Amino acid sequence: LRNQHNMDADAAAQDNSHSASLHPLWNVVFPPQDMGVSDHFSRDAAALYGVAYSSRGDNLGIDVLHDWFVNRSCIRVPSACRFSSAGYFNAFPAAYWSKWTRVHCVVLRLRLSNEARVTVWQSNSRAQSMTVASQLYPAGSVVVTVDIASLQEGGWLWFEVEAEEKPVIISDAAWCSDTNPVRETKVSLAITTMNKPDWCIRQFKLIAQYADMRLINRIIVVDQGTQHVEDAPDFEELSTALDARVNIIHQANIGGSGGFSRGMFEVLQQRESDYVMLLDDDTVIEPESISRAVA
Repeated sequence: LRNQHNMDADAAAQDNSHSASLHPLWNVVFPPQDMGVSDHFSRDAAALYGVAYSSRGDNLGIDVLHDWFVNRSCIRVPSACRFSSAGYFNAFPAAYWSKWTRVHCVVLRLRLSNEARVTVWQSNSRAQSMTVASQLYPAGSVVVTVDIASLQEGGWLWFEVEAEEKPVIISDAAWCSDTNPVRETKVSLAITTMNKPDWCIRQFKLIAQYADMRLINRIIVVDQGTQHVEDAPDFEELSTALDARVNIIHQANIGGSGGFSRGMFEVLQQRESDYVMLLDDDTVIEPESISRAVA
C-alpha cells in the first residue's frame, strides 16, 4: 500500500508538472450573464457553448444548459447528466492548428470536483465522429493528450463529461500545447458607431471584464453621430478600467465603410499593432474570440 501511494503521488506530481508547462491555445469558456441586452439573449447564446444531455442521451435544451453555467470558466453538471463542449465556441478546430502551425499534439486540461467520465471525441474531413479516449476520473486534474498530425484535411475535437452519482463542476478547461509560441502579437479594436453610446458602453464592459488585455493596444471608436460615447454614463469609469486604451474620434457620418476605413487608418498611423479587428457598435462580442483571432 505504501508503494502504491508513492506511485500515485509521483504520477500526480508528473501530471501537475506537465500541466504547468502547457500553453493554452483554446480556453473553454461560458457566456457572461450580462453579455446581452436581456436574460433571454444570454439563454439563446448558450447553444453556442455546448450541449446538455441526460444520461440516456436526450438533449435537455438551452434553458437547462444555461442554468448549469456557474461562471466564465465553470459549469455544474447534475448527477446522471452529461455536458458536451461540441458548440461553436468550445469545440477545438484541430485541423486548422495542425495544418497552419507547428502544433501536432494537443492536451485537454481540466479540473473535476467529483468523479466523472471524460470522453474526447474527434471528427474527420468526412464529418465522421469517433472516440479518442474515454475514462472514469476521480476528482482533481485531468490531462488527455491527443495527436492531431493526421487531421490537416479536416477535423474537430471536443469533450464530454458525464457526472456519476454526484454532481460535478468542470473548471478551467482548455486545449493546450507544449509548443512555445513563435511570436507575441497585438491587436487594436476599431468600433464604428452612430448614436448608440449605450451599445458601445456594453462592449467596453465585456472587454474590460473578460478579454485578455495583454493582447490589446488600442480601442478606437469612430463616432459619426450626435449622441457621443464619452457623454454616456460609466464612460469615465470604463475608460479607466481599460487603462486609457479608448481613443474617441469624431467625424461626419460617411457610413460604416467610412468609419471602418478611418479606424484602420488610425491603427496604421500608430504603428503599434499587428492586427486590427473591426466591430460594429451593436455586435455582442465574445471576448475570448479576441485571443483566438490573434493566437
